[in-house]
Amino acid sequence: MIAAFVNDLKIMDDGDGNLYVRGYDRSFWDRYLIYFDKLYVVGRRFKISRAEIDGMDIFGNEKIELYEVPSIHTITTLLKNSKKIEIVLRELVCKVDCIITRQPGTNSNKVIEICRKYKKPYIVEVAGCPLDALWNHSLRGKLLAPYSYLKTRKNVKEAKYVIYVTDKFLQKRYPTDGKGIGCSDVALSSIQKYVLEKRMRHISQYKNRNQLHIATVGAVGIKYKGHQYMIRALAKSNKNIIYHIVGSGDSKNLKELSKKLLVSEQVIFHGSMKHNDIFDFLDDMDLYIQPSDTEGLPRALIEAMSRGLPCFGTAVGGIPELLDKEFLFSKGRHRVDEIIQIIDKFSISIMKEQAEKNFNKVLKYQETITGKKRKEIFDEFLDSIPLKQIL
Repeated sequence: MIAAFVNDLKIMDDGDGNLYVRGYDRSFWDRYLIYFDKLYVVGRRFKISRAEIDGMDIFGNEKIELYEVPSIHTITTLLKNSKKIEIVLRELVCKVDCIITRQPGTNSNKVIEICRKYKKPYIVEVAGCPLDALWNHSLRGKLLAPYSYLKTRKNVKEAKYVIYVTDKFLQKRYPTDGKGIGCSDVALSSIQKYVLEKRMRHISQYKNRNQLHIATVGAVGIKYKGHQYMIRALAKSNKNIIYHIVGSGDSKNLKELSKKLLVSEQVIFHGSMKHNDIFDFLDDMDLYIQPSDTEGLPRALIEAMSRGLPCFGTAVGGIPELLDKEFLFSKGRHRVDEIIQIIDKFSISIMKEQAEKNFNKVLKYQETITGKKRKEIFDEFLDSIPLKQIL
């Protein structure tokens, strides 16, 4: 069988014939390749320098192929290229047996309309909320947010098969009349008990150190990831805190903010990091913060919890499904003060209590469990496709 994965992906080209996609490693694509002989991945191609590819896997193999669509990163290009994209997607729909469409995304909504017109089977993955994502993105995003929300809500409601990355949040905001399951994108390898034991030893040794090391993993060029709130908290806190940021993108604005607030020596930008190195990095941290303005179910937070890290974050998206209420802060104007108050709460005993809670809470995100849930709905979806429709 041949399938297509449709979203608004940015495919980076290093100029030497190598392609990269940020945030989607080989294990992500492998979950689809067990079902299909070929997978077309819709994306927009961008040129990047060799220096920007650190931490990213090469995209594609003999079973994966980029299906390029024109850019739509501005309102002008959206209007100019909308018809061209529709033609490309229509050609793609007629070329494959089924479509995997991932929300939110302009291409995702458009391809669903085409699938309905041509009676092509499709399955929807809901990985985030377009209303929150666009509203917190830019002025242009605020203009597009209501339309995208209503369009996504309609498309998800009418879909026969839907996979949500959350257990509650996205299901409530984007309900479906079809079959829907909650199955996170995160697929942790087997979680070993020694990880929690190692964390407990790390916490016990904290009283012998004079610095608190707090981490966030997330692209630094995206304002709604919220790094700036933790940096502002550094300037107001009376604790000796070092803030570690792992993530790709332009860190100029965050560095300028750190300098302006006189905390530049307390903020370390690690840049991109290979996924396998993230866990060793997290093991050296004391706390993890997810200060985002919007999230689906953040992979980085789940991975931090799997290392037994005491965590705290914004009460948005699926984050409240992961953390205890007292370790959530609001999006309001008192957010920075709330961050400081939560940091001050973390005594050694509370850190140990949260470490154990977090570790146990994310056991359900192991690949043996999420893979089984995903397989059940994919098997049902593929079984629903009439043989005569398979090319």
